[in-house]
Amino acid sequence: MTDDTIVGHHLFDAGHERAVMHAEEAQRLQDAVFNALAAYVDYLDRHGLIWDTPPDDLPTPKARRLVASVDFCDADDAVAPIYEIGLEGGPLDRRR
Repeated sequence: MTDDTIVGHHLFDAGHERAVMHAEEAQRLQDAVFNALAAYVDYLDRHGLIWDTPPDDLPTPKARRLVASVDFCDADDAVAPIYEIGLEGGPLDRRR
């Protein structure tokens, strides 16, 4: 499966996904993810990886964004979730 693969979803699937994502349990889980991401951003910032603050100047970002993702299939279409988290535009970003 490539990133440009388009899957034709039915309207039922879209409605079902919307209902599941807006359920109370889903909202609690999303809140937990967002809180964890915010805590991780604070951690990275405390270690100098988010902002560059030169003396007597405005801070400038060292990275564009924090990206967290779960790929459900790898490049060979093997079903094995791969979890990644990293700074887009940061020093370890392979796409720079």
